[in-house]
Amino acid sequence: MRAGYILCLDLVQRIAIPADSGWLASMIPHGVVGAYLLVDGDRPFYVGRSDSCLRRRLLGNPLLQAATHVFWEVCPSALRAFHMEAFWYDRLSPSGALLNKVHPARPWGDVRPCPFCFDSDLVRAAMPFGNRTLATEGNFFANQCP
Repeated sequence: MRAGYILCLDLVQRIAIPADSGWLASMIPHGVVGAYLLVDGDRPFYVGRSDSCLRRRLLGNPLLQAATHVFWEVCPSALRAFHMEAFWYDRLSPSGALLNKVHPARPWGDVRPCPFCFDSDLVRAAMPFGNRTLATEGNFFANQCP
């Protein structure tokens, strides 16, 4: 049974909604570009994005059944969605908790490299945990929102 509460990720001011098709269909607009992070309890396990319709991508993802909550962000472009997905991937993949085994692909036709892979210090500096990964902090979520 899925939890009926919303989780807050205090350190980056995001909320996660329950990984339920009804919630996702009502909260995420049709046809928007964006990135998402699937979590099970307090553990992130998959990052993804859609360069065309975030809602359709999430609702069609077979891993959604294993998630309790979803963090998501609508982005103004496919490049911005790639940056969000790559940031989450580069930050969380060292923990070994992600099912993603390959770095996110660049948007079609874009040749620019991932900005976070060139300087992993950028990723570490952007997060208050420093060299430690989020998934190794014991409690990934700082609190629960009412």
